[in-house]
Amino acid sequence: PSTKRPLEDTSAGDPNHSMSSAPPAVAAGATAAEAETTQQQQPAKKKKKSVPKEFVVPAHLQAKDTDSKAEENRKKRAIKALKNQWRAQRKDQEATKKQKSWQDFQTKSQRKKSKGGSGGGGGSMFATSTDTGAKVGVVGGRQMTDFASRKRHK
Repeated sequence: PSTKRPLEDTSAGDPNHSMSSAPPAVAAGATAAEAETTQQQQPAKKKKKSVPKEFVVPAHLQAKDTDSKAEENRKKRAIKALKNQWRAQRKDQEATKKQKSWQDFQTKSQRKKSKGGSGGGGGSMFATSTDTGAKVGVVGGRQMTDFASRKRHK
């Protein structure tokens, strides 16, 4: 039997001691190449934050009667900066929403054109068939409807 023991971390209670900068797979004894492949397999997903509809001032920045003039000014500047940041995020979110809406519309119209809808599936709307009675602008093989003969008031 082996008498070697794994090294124990003696700095568990020491807050100034920094942990190893190596990824967990490397710290556990795996090679660096294995650690890179595990990181590549799990891409970091960015979670989109939803921006609130109205700006809410944080509790720690709300003005108090006991605040000095300098403290009031500092809080006002911090609130102004947060509000500008919120406004920019809101604007960005609305622009992204409009962009996505337009892109969805474009892809739908591309699909309709390729199916051959009323926009003419890529051909000219003035193209005619080789028939002698072909009409310009009449798309498809449908003929014009004939009027029924009158039964009364001939």
